[in-house]
Amino acid sequence: MDFRFSTYFKLQPIEQCIVCPLRFHLTERPEFNETPYVTVDLLDKPHSSELLFRCNFTRANERLFYKTTWYLEGAPFYTFEPTEWNSDDFDYIANTTLTEQLLRQNGVTKAGFNLQCSVQALYGPGQASSSGGLSEIQFVGVKIHVCHFGNKRKHGTTFWLREKHVQYIFISQSLLDVAR
Repeated sequence: MDFRFSTYFKLQPIEQCIVCPLRFHLTERPEFNETPYVTVDLLDKPHSSELLFRCNFTRANERLFYKTTWYLEGAPFYTFEPTEWNSDDFDYIANTTLTEQLLRQNGVTKAGFNLQCSVQALYGPGQASSSGGLSEIQFVGVKIHVCHFGNKRKHGTTFWLREKHVQYIFISQSLLDVAR
């Protein structure tokens, strides 16, 4: 009796790599040097409104995880866990929005502070991250500036013109209520 066996392997392309230990070394950092910017939105509620702070940036062309860190007065304040942003169906920025509720839960109860954010890219959770840029400082509160327009003479009397204007208004009613 003569037995002959043939072995066939069907190779299939790998569409998505769940764990790719050979693809990236844990210390390899993605090329990502975006400088984000902070925007402020107002969420209207039935009897109040709430401020929403978003850390905006342009995502890279490759599949990456992103980590957003919020800074209060220049010190790290709150960091969102790294999350993959690989499609237009998922809004990473909306899922890393700093809300008034998060601020209150972490001890910020009144307006009058400086806010910044940074975004770092990673190939996966627990891996090395890119350096990432830090946004410009965004003041959250009210600043009143007094402007002097100079010395004017009218009918022999000297007087100074002064004008007050509000430079920034990023305060919701709930932050004002707590500040009183």
